[in-house]
Amino acid sequence: MPRIVKKGKITGLMIALLLLSSGCARTVGIIDYCLNSDLIRLTGEEIDYLSSGSLRQIDNHNEEYKINCL
Repeated sequence: MPRIVKKGKITGLMIALLLLSSGCARTVGIIDYCLNSDLIRLTGEEIDYLSSGSLRQIDNHNEEYKINCL
């Protein structure tokens, strides 16, 4: 006996796949990033203490935040 699949389940799956393939997943990821992140602000003492690699990572984070969230 063939299994009957409801039309609503197929339509919902198709819509989900279309949204994921059209870039909406990236948008949701950026929104989530913006809600859970903020600019990193450092004092002069902290800047003197951190390595250049750490400062570069913080700068990259701040630039990404400015591009995607502001």
